[in-house]
Amino acid sequence: LMDIVIPEGVEEIHQSAFYECTNLQTVSLPSSLTKLDTQAFYGCSSLGNVSLPERLTYIGENAFAYCNKLTAISLPDSVTYVGDNAFASCFALSQLRLPDTLEYLGTDALSQCNLLQTESYGNCLYVGNWVVGVANKELTTVQLKSTTRGIASSAFSGYSSLQSIELPESLVFIGDQAFLGCWRLTEIRIPEGVHSLGYQTFAYCSYLQELSLPSTLTHLEQEVLLNCSALQTLYFAGTARAWDSMQKDNGWDSGTGATYTVTFPAQ
Repeated sequence: LMDIVIPEGVEEIHQSAFYECTNLQTVSLPSSLTKLDTQAFYGCSSLGNVSLPERLTYIGENAFAYCNKLTAISLPDSVTYVGDNAFASCFALSQLRLPDTLEYLGTDALSQCNLLQTESYGNCLYVGNWVVGVANKELTTVQLKSTTRGIASSAFSGYSSLQSIELPESLVFIGDQAFLGCWRLTEIRIPEGVHSLGYQTFAYCSYLQELSLPSTLTHLEQEVLLNCSALQTLYFAGTARAWDSMQKDNGWDSGTGATYTVTFPAQ
């Protein structure tokens, strides 16, 4: 199979539909398409650039992983979800558009995309308004764009020199292990609009003493605060009832010693 036209009316390309179709070079997608499921084009190593339709909202895990000839792709404003490893190991990918409407960028969605063009701002590397890494891990501070929408998984991981960071009010997403091992951080405030903190977001931030959480937060995943042994205070901007009903995965605060206190705004 070298070329295919998906007809109008099709709304979803199911899991592994074109898995390792290594001779597939061109795909024409219909305007009716709203979902690309897990591994939809995984391993399509001959696939060139793909035009994504304006109604597409969901790109699943590994959807385009190992598409080695994919050099450019633009996500339309309709896309809100990009799954884990969605574009992993797209070794030729150099141009990518991430829309501001994006709400979720999965773990390692852009891993091994070593040719990806980024913009440097305040020691951070950006694709659009998404932080994907840092330019120099020896510096003690970074400055984020005031329009920053998300922080990709592992973006600041291992940045042991980082001492302070101010997160802008525009932020809506923080990926897994985003600040893993940033052990010099002593305090951080998560702005309103962020709904979840993922796996090991602040793991091994062993100097972290104060963490301010927004009222919009609804989910704390596993090991968010793993071995944050110096933690003293969690400020939660919501109510005590909202805190008690929040989804907290097992071990979300493992290694903190549970000596911290949770405080709420004055009622």
